[in-house]
Amino acid sequence: MKDKLTFSAYRLPRVRLKGLARNVLTLKRKSASGFSEKANEYYLEIQSGQLTIFEVGLEGRRKKVYSDQLSETERAKLLSKRKYKNNQYVYHIMEEVTG
Repeated sequence: MKDKLTFSAYRLPRVRLKGLARNVLTLKRKSASGFSEKANEYYLEIQSGQLTIFEVGLEGRRKKVYSDQLSETERAKLLSKRKYKNNQYVYHIMEEVTG
């Protein structure tokens, strides 16, 4: 087993039903927050049970946006389902980065 795994990913906002319903019922006059954001690439790095998520913008700068401790079951779930959920976003893994 490798000690450090790195994956490229993209993220989508977690959809809240309350915000979505308000958006539909008010004919988009009250928009739900988080439905639009600039497209960035994300890297999920897993090392010794620690998950760190980096954002890479169009200019190429790498910025740490999230960090969390993973148990073995959470790590296995992330690797099998190829996605990670936190309170605001769902990160979808595209591919493993080597090198």
